Amino acid sequence: MYIVAYDISDERERHRVVKALYNYGERVQKSVWACDVDAETAIRLQRRLDKLDIATGMIHMWQAKAHPWKSGALDTPPRPWAHCL
Repeated sequence: MYIVAYDISDERERHRVVKALYNYGERVQKSVWACDVDAETAIRLQRRLDKLDIATGMIHMWQAKAHPWKSGALDTPPRPWAHCL
């Protein structure tokens, strides 16, 4: 699982990013996507996003660890980002 987040001010550039991510994962927030792909596919996605050459913002991609964080569980760490690499 990979998490992709972006902050892009130009609407055209933002649309290109959404179009690139559409077949790789699902949108969990306006500018955050969860992509359940293997490492090889993640590399292809990263290359595709790099080729977009975004000038008005940034795109970040993180690999999530195997065990998800759930809010309210007793044995989970206090920070949800503790499970990202």
